[in-house]
Amino acid sequence: MSFDSLRRSWENGLNNGHPIRTSLENAFRNWNRLVPENVTKQCSKMPSYPHSDVWVSNEGKELYMRFALAGYATDNVNVKAAGNTIRVIAKSEDEPDVKFVHHGISTKNVDFTLNIDEDFNPQKAKVDFKAGMLTIAIPRSKGNEIIDLM
Repeated sequence: MSFDSLRRSWENGLNNGHPIRTSLENAFRNWNRLVPENVTKQCSKMPSYPHSDVWVSNEGKELYMRFALAGYATDNVNVKAAGNTIRVIAKSEDEPDVKFVHHGISTKNVDFTLNIDEDFNPQKAKVDFKAGMLTIAIPRSKGNEIIDLM
């Protein structure tokens, strides 16, 4: 099958109310409604370490950030909010008695600050640290809630 015939099939499906089109349209319509442009710009400023995920809840009421911090003790992980910023600090524990043959698990100290879009309120964030995953849920600010009017 050629590219042109695939394109025509796709366009025909799009013009005939194809379920793929409906799903994609809804996803993009909701994404634009739920995610402020500044949030998507902020995602490009996420630290390269630790690995992270960022998403907005389906209702658009909360911004979620998840960081992979496997191997860090709960007592060594700290999250602070000040103004419209979130600061994440994680200290690794040294293992001076261990002579590694292979040391592939990163044990870097982590310390970074993220500016959060003013549509969300870091001061009211909820933090959860389970199984090496740090999740931060940041609710929308008062006056910036999404309300269905119809």
